[in-house]
Amino acid sequence: MPAPRILVVDDEPSLRRLIDRYLSMEGYEVVCVADGSEALAEVELWIPDLIITDVMMPKMDGWDLVEQLRRKADLLLVPIIYVTALGGGQDRIRGFRNGGDDYLTKPFELEELHLRVQRALSRRETLERDLRAGQRIIDVPDDRAISGSLAQIGLPSVLTLLEMERKSGVLLVQCEDPIATVRIFIQSGRVVAARSDSERNEQAVFLALAWSRGRFEFAPLDFEIDEEVRMTTTGLIMEGARFMDEGG
Repeated sequence: MPAPRILVVDDEPSLRRLIDRYLSMEGYEVVCVADGSEALAEVELWIPDLIITDVMMPKMDGWDLVEQLRRKADLLLVPIIYVTALGGGQDRIRGFRNGGDDYLTKPFELEELHLRVQRALSRRETLERDLRAGQRIIDVPDDRAISGSLAQIGLPSVLTLLEMERKSGVLLVQCEDPIATVRIFIQSGRVVAARSDSERNEQAVFLALAWSRGRFEFAPLDFEIDEEVRMTTTGLIMEGARFMDEGG
């Protein structure tokens, strides 16, 4: 199993080196950058398993960084730990409201940081396991969220409804046998991208359209992702039907 990949964002070189050395010795793969703008450039190239970030940094601070990270669909579930000298109660509240998962005040013990990293990664693993078991993966306090059984409402109907109502968010489609999940990203009713363990974009949607047993869940969320699917909803549904007829 590959080592968890951690992105460390801090403008203090000595602290970056210290965290890098310690977590690397604990078996993690660590990449360090000096500010938020560098961090955004990194996550365009690879998806970390966890992000540790300072707040007070040049060019782009930690507040702005986390706000931008949480708008990216591929990073919605990546745990983020603030490590900062800002220890006031309002700062902590802002950190959690901003999308952070944990908050550690400088100075700190490296062992404590490691324990928080372990805890955050464990929660992430539990979340992914719940997904595979068919539990909720996106928990949003929003009465616009919808879910149901594919046996009662087929995916073509769900996609058509979301298109008619011009919804934006993430549609999770889960198959029971074999266990598999497709994430479909929707903006203003249009499918703009899709991901599964083995397929991307149109092919991932065709995979989900073939499932008759399982469940779906739509959560309205703001995110940023390139438009990678060029077909209309009707085109996807028709092509998916043809794909199934041909035994694809």
